Amino acid sequence: MVFGLAEDTSKKLLEAAAPNVLAKVIKELIVALSPDPTRTLQQLLQLLPVRLPQPVIIPPLRPEDLAERVAKSIASNVDPKRALQALVRVHRVLDEYGIPSS
Repeated sequence: MVFGLAEDTSKKLLEAAAPNVLAKVIKELIVALSPDPTRTLQQLLQLLPVRLPQPVIIPPLRPEDLAERVAKSIASNVDPKRALQALVRVHRVLDEYGIPSS
């Protein structure tokens, strides 16, 4: 049992929340790694193997807001099970290097 819930129920709750949690993790990584997420996003778009027919206009947003939008767009189409698997992998890497998770 986890938090007084049956294991099946808690796993489903974790799975259901996994895409949102994954989006938060991605957002925090973007904010922590890039002082200018707009520039970083523009650089990423230039790396695409396919050229976009029109230039991408990135709306003027605060860095945290842009990071949140990018993170949500990445995580929005991820299956909850895959999102949970991704979070487990991130957790394993943190554990492997002795980085506390709390």
